[in-house]
Amino acid sequence: MRAAQGSFLSVFLTLIKSEMDELLDWPFTKRVRVTLMDQSDDMESRRHVSHVIDPNYELDDCMQSRLSVASSVVSPSSENRSQFGVPQFIHLEQLNAPDKYIRDDVVYFGVSVDD
Repeated sequence: MRAAQGSFLSVFLTLIKSEMDELLDWPFTKRVRVTLMDQSDDMESRRHVSHVIDPNYELDDCMQSRLSVASSVVSPSSENRSQFGVPQFIHLEQLNAPDKYIRDDVVYFGVSVDD
């Protein structure tokens, strides 16, 4: 992860405890797509940046922290906050392209979870 520090935007998801946990299936095994939205004026030239984070597999660009892949997505407790994500989501040079991903000091992410 240190290779990403200072050069890349990293994106991590954290599972936190809530009163709705009993309604969910555990362990969490859903694939999560995170998309950084391109805000360019020309809609045809937009190039959104997406990564799929799959807690079931250890991918080259996906890093699990604190726990192993198999146990990282158990129902969270107040002491246990599972984190998984992409340390090298987008290079900072690409992120800082004028009026592309950051506009008026705002970035937009789309997040979808597979059924």
